[in-house]
Amino acid sequence: MKDTIEGVQVVISSPLRRCLQSASLAFPGAARGLGPPIVCNDLAREAYGMHFPDKRGKKSDSEAEFPWVSFPADMTETDSCWCPDTRETPLDVVKRVVTFFERFVCRRFEDCITVLSHGVWIELCLLHYCPEVLDMGKRRVYNCEAFRIDVLSEWDGCNVTGVKLINAELVKPHS
Repeated sequence: MKDTIEGVQVVISSPLRRCLQSASLAFPGAARGLGPPIVCNDLAREAYGMHFPDKRGKKSDSEAEFPWVSFPADMTETDSCWCPDTRETPLDVVKRVVTFFERFVCRRFEDCITVLSHGVWIELCLLHYCPEVLDMGKRRVYNCEAFRIDVLSEWDGCNVTGVKLINAELVKPHS
């Protein structure tokens, strides 16, 4: 996996424990202050609601378990998005994906960013921005898959007016 993470300047992770664990395993130097910093962002989380594995734990518990991860100051202590009887729709997830790129990723100064998220989030992101990488919806996103994508942002001087994801490809693991 060394070749797929070389040059990464920042890691953006979903706040769900399984993604924070993956980020910490993929970038072990972060716990020692080496390598890219890991930043948590709620916009990169799995579709929420109804399924308990998609419910975020307490912020203070995550901060204690992953002290090397930067958590946003405005993140609530408990998961205010998750609901036991309603699941976020695919359209809502796509809106969140767009917001993630327009309001967060495109405002960062790094050139090489790794995003750790979840299957539904990644699949809907790819289907929205570059469906050809998933054969126009005929292919699914599976656990442990990595995709390399170039993000282009368009600005009107002060604001992001558009985002394009191009050159998307599945990263083949080394044997």
